[in-house]
Amino acid sequence: MASLPLNIVVVGAGIAGLAAATTLRLNGHSVRVVEKSKLTNEVGAAITLPVNIYGLFEKLGIKLEEHGANTEDFRSFYTLKGDLIQESDFRAYGGAANLIHRVDLHEALKNAALSQGVELTLGSPVQATNPDAGSITLSTGETITADVILGADGVHSTIRKSILPSGPFPAPFVTSMIRMLIPASKLADNPETTRFLDPPGKMTIFISTDGRRIVAYPCRNNTVINAGGLFPRSMAPKENEEVDLSALMGEIFHDYDSSARALVAAAEEPKIWTLYDLPALPSWSAGRAALLGDAAHPLLPFAAQGGAQALEDAATLGVVLGKGVGRDDVEERLKLYFEIRSERAAWVQEFARSAELGKPSVDPKVFFQEVHQHDAGAFAEEKVKEFLERK
Repeated sequence: MASLPLNIVVVGAGIAGLAAATTLRLNGHSVRVVEKSKLTNEVGAAITLPVNIYGLFEKLGIKLEEHGANTEDFRSFYTLKGDLIQESDFRAYGGAANLIHRVDLHEALKNAALSQGVELTLGSPVQATNPDAGSITLSTGETITADVILGADGVHSTIRKSILPSGPFPAPFVTSMIRMLIPASKLADNPETTRFLDPPGKMTIFISTDGRRIVAYPCRNNTVINAGGLFPRSMAPKENEEVDLSALMGEIFHDYDSSARALVAAAEEPKIWTLYDLPALPSWSAGRAALLGDAAHPLLPFAAQGGAQALEDAATLGVVLGKGVGRDDVEERLKLYFEIRSERAAWVQEFARSAELGKPSVDPKVFFQEVHQHDAGAFAEEKVKEFLERK
C-alpha cells in the first residue's frame, strides 16, 4: 500500500525554509510555512551563490539572472594601501558565483513556493514545540500537528532549543561587520570609486593583517554595489549604543586607500551585523523535528557558503523525504538527513572560522575546489540508496 503524502510544517520563511518547502512540495507532500514576521519590509544586503547549489535552482525552476543576479567574473585583492596582490578572471568558467540581492532571492523563492501550492502563514511566532508529538503552538494559541516539523528559524532558533535544550548556544564571533548597499551611479560620479565598477562583475577586496578588510561586489545586474567592512568586535559599538556608523567606518578604515575610504563614505544607510558562531551540534533532530540552515549550522561569511549550505540542506531533505516516504519513516529519515549533511556542514563551518582566525583548517585552494564540486542532491541519492540496501 502506497504511503500517504507527508504533512510538513516549516518554521521560518527565509532562504532555507522556502527552498526546503518548495523542494518537498514538488515531492507531493503537503507543506505549510510559518513565519514570525509579516514579510512587509524585507531587508538585507547581497549574497554569494556559488556553483555547488546551481542544481537546486534548476530543480526549483528559478533562473537567477531573471532576478537581478550577475556573475562574479573577476576578483581582485589589494593591500590596505591599494597595491594589487592578486587578480583572477573567471569568465572562462562562466563566473565563480552568482551575486544577488537577498531581497531579490527571497522574492524568487517565495514566489516559487506559492506557485507550487505551499501555504504561507505570516505574523505567527512559535511559542512552544513538542518534537515527539510533531507539534508547534503559535502566539495566536493555534497548535499545529504535523508528520514533520522543520526548524529553519535562524541562528536564535526556537526549534533548536526544543531539540537541544541544554545547548550549545550561539555566541558573538571575534569579528564584526558593517554592511552597505551603494547605487553604482553614485560611485560612477566619483573618479575615486569607479574602480569598483570596472570591469562589471568584479569583486574587490582590501585586506590588512590586523583583522580589518573591505569587500565589495555588484548585484542587481551591476547597478548596486554591496560592500562590507569587517573589523575586530572590540572596535564595534556596544549593543543598543547609538553610533554614527558612517563616522565609525571612517575611523576604522582611516589608513586605507583613498578609494576604499570614498566607497565607505558613499554608503547612505550602513547597518552593523553581529556575526554569531556555534559549535557543530551533536544532532539536528529529535522525534519529528529537525533543523536546517542557520538553525543547524550558522556560518561565518568567510567561506561565502552560508546561503549555499542552507540550500544544500533543502536539496538533501528533498531526497531524504522523497515520494513514498511515510509517517512511520520520518524519525529514521531525519536521522539519516543528519548523517548525510552534518559532517560537510561542520567542515565548512570550521574552515570559515579558522580562516578568519588566520589558521585555515585546510588549504583554501583545496577547500574551494572541493566545496564547489559537491552536488548535494546526487550525494543524498547515493546515501539513501545505501541506507535502503542496509535495511
